[in-house]
Amino acid sequence: MATRPRQRAAIAASSKSCSATSAQWAYPARAHRRPIDRRGGAREMSGASDVGGSEERARLAALDSYAVLDTAPEQAFDDIARLAARLCGTPSAFVSLVDRDRQWFKARVGVDPSETPRNIAFCDHAIRGDAVMIVPDTARDPRFADNPLVTGDPFVRFYAGAPIIDSDGHALGTVCVIDTQPRTDFDGTDVLAALARQVAVQLELRRRIARDTDSVSVAENYRDLLWSRAIDVMVVTDVEGVVVESNPAWQRMFGPADAAHPITLLYAASETSPLRVPGEGEDGIQVQRRMMTANGDEVSIDWTLVRKNDLVFRIGRDQTRAIRAEEQLAHIQKMESLGQLTGGIAHDFNNLLTIILGNIETAMRRAKAGRTGDLARVLDHAREASERAANLTQRLLAFARRQSLDPVVIDPVALVTQLKDLFDRSLGGAHRVAYRQGDDVCKISIDPAQLENSLINLVVNARDAMPDGGTIEITVENVDLDSLADDDSAQDCQPGDYVRIAVRDEGIGMDAATRERVFEPFFTTKDHGKGTGLGLSQVMGFVAQSGGRVAVDTSVGKGTEISLWLPVAVDGEEQPGKRAPANGAGDVLLSPGRAQGNILLVEDNERLRSHVVELLGEAGYAIVEAVDGVQAVELLGSGTPPDLVLSDVKMPNLDGFQLSAEVRKRFPDMPILLMTGYAGKETPDYAAHDAMIAKPFTADRLLMQVETMLARIDAD
Repeated sequence: MATRPRQRAAIAASSKSCSATSAQWAYPARAHRRPIDRRGGAREMSGASDVGGSEERARLAALDSYAVLDTAPEQAFDDIARLAARLCGTPSAFVSLVDRDRQWFKARVGVDPSETPRNIAFCDHAIRGDAVMIVPDTARDPRFADNPLVTGDPFVRFYAGAPIIDSDGHALGTVCVIDTQPRTDFDGTDVLAALARQVAVQLELRRRIARDTDSVSVAENYRDLLWSRAIDVMVVTDVEGVVVESNPAWQRMFGPADAAHPITLLYAASETSPLRVPGEGEDGIQVQRRMMTANGDEVSIDWTLVRKNDLVFRIGRDQTRAIRAEEQLAHIQKMESLGQLTGGIAHDFNNLLTIILGNIETAMRRAKAGRTGDLARVLDHAREASERAANLTQRLLAFARRQSLDPVVIDPVALVTQLKDLFDRSLGGAHRVAYRQGDDVCKISIDPAQLENSLINLVVNARDAMPDGGTIEITVENVDLDSLADDDSAQDCQPGDYVRIAVRDEGIGMDAATRERVFEPFFTTKDHGKGTGLGLSQVMGFVAQSGGRVAVDTSVGKGTEISLWLPVAVDGEEQPGKRAPANGAGDVLLSPGRAQGNILLVEDNERLRSHVVELLGEAGYAIVEAVDGVQAVELLGSGTPPDLVLSDVKMPNLDGFQLSAEVRKRFPDMPILLMTGYAGKETPDYAAHDAMIAKPFTADRLLMQVETMLARIDAD
């Protein structure tokens, strides 16, 4: 399209600055007259037709949301105004925004004023429709013929304006052009509409940028507030742990950050864990580390670590007080449990001691009165009470995992099979036992007597859980490490293969509260007098001492299964020699004077030592006494060596384990028998004894053990 002379002049004028003036003109005061509207009717030109209406209020609110009124010129809008003037061939162009009482120009070309009153604004009419409004000759248009902008400076004779409509449909203003000459051949309708759409896009983009900037500013303020006032320590390091930046909480706890040193220099001496760094792209990780504060205090810090490229952001919370509180709570609970334990022990032992003392006093009174005919029965009552006290002690030691065990390699299937007759006879007709056996069940190394006691205990408990009868299922099977991996009941097991012996009932089951306390000593759900509350605690202690663990699977109404996880016997582990009978086994003492041999007896308790001397002496043994291990070593260095050393374990100066090691150095083949009432958690590696007998023991059991050990020497 050829450019007309008027267009060329307009283009030349529009190349000046947007604020440049091609015509100096000013607006008169608002005119109070009634021009003719586009429908031909008269109206007061004070703004949009519904200035006070809801639509106008919504439009003004939308305009206000863009926060653009009365802002400085911006290149994007200035370019649109220039482009409108150039493409439309007019001397003046505007990006106009219609406010409540004014028309404000965000960008303008060819005019100087930045706003006009709304009641004389052409754009006030243009925003009432969606299409481009064109006024070819304002002097001939009844709506504008007497408008002061037409009749006076700047003498507007032509107007074209495209409404700027936002995404919500609100007309915010126009992109418009004016000329001082009428235009009947205007062909820039599409240009103005396109430019109006671009202004709407620019306004929306401008608003989003402003909102994002505000959001970033708010986020930065929150971040700075969190960084500076947080109680948690925050530090940024590189992947090697070297400190890059730290917050005030860090500096208060650990002192000023030294960027030349890694964070690991603050680790406590007791902290052996290495520096941990998340992998690139890995989610945040949590670790706990013991660290030293600037004051020299050791603290436990829970760290959350997040990595971004080569930086690691660390947020740490001091858990020292929480850990101490947990330890104090655990100590309180331990003391409560200990109080319950000692109370139960005192009650049971007082009953047993009353029986023992009462029967002994009765025997003494009758002996003094010459009534000896019934002494055996009275003393037998005292002996029975003593054996019950000994059994109670063994249960307590089992709970504490400190009983003396005599493990041998056994076939667990064979052991369970041997108990079948006992179970069938003792359970009665309402209960039956079902047995389930795995293939090729491995052997285990364990004290068979204690395992038998544990299984009997579990079966009796299963019976009591089903007062109306039911089936008790006993399972014996191998369990390998792979199957343990997904089994919560085996989470505390050490690596290796296990045999699982499980006893399941169909009883009432246990609720969560009962499940939590089931292994507590003296805790029982049975009626008074029907249970001591030591059975399951004894089972747990025995199994744990044997290298296994106990698992409970139970829920109310669905029964209970208690599983014993027992480690498989190590290849090459051999069964020891013949075990001595259990406490109280046998009824007849060995004939006095029949035995022969010299025994070194080491016992720091004078009364117990005298009792053992009398017992062994009556059997025919020659006894040499020592009050402790030190005296025993001196006696071994002088005179004829004994045939056997019989020693207590817990003694001052030199205990039984240490003594056994000294004996082995001097006499490698000398048999050593240790007596113990409390063996401790573990037998030390340097111990060199042949056998151990648990206190209290009967005369039969001690003499049987001594005779067996001396017989081996004679056989060799």
